[in-house]
Amino acid sequence: MVSAKFEDDAEIFKEAIQRYLRQELLTSFEAHVPASEGKLLSRIKSETMVDRFYFNEENEQYDISGYVQEEQSIIGELKKYM
Repeated sequence: MVSAKFEDDAEIFKEAIQRYLRQELLTSFEAHVPASEGKLLSRIKSETMVDRFYFNEENEQYDISGYVQEEQSIIGELKKYM
C-alpha cells in the first residue's frame, strides 16, 4: 500500500508513474539543439519528459534525451535536431 502522506511513498508512486509512461505511452528521443534555439529549449523542458539536458560547450549546443508523445506538435521541431 502506498500513501501520498508519506514522502517516501509519494516518491515511489511518482517513479512508478514515470516508468509506466516511458514504457507504454511515450517515445524516446535524443536531440542536439543549438543554444540559439531558446524558445525550443524552453518548450522541450515544459512539454517533454527530459532525462538528460547537457550543454556541450565545444559545439554550443544542448545534448538532450528524454521522452515525448508522438502526437505532440513539438516532435516535428525535435526531428530537425535528432
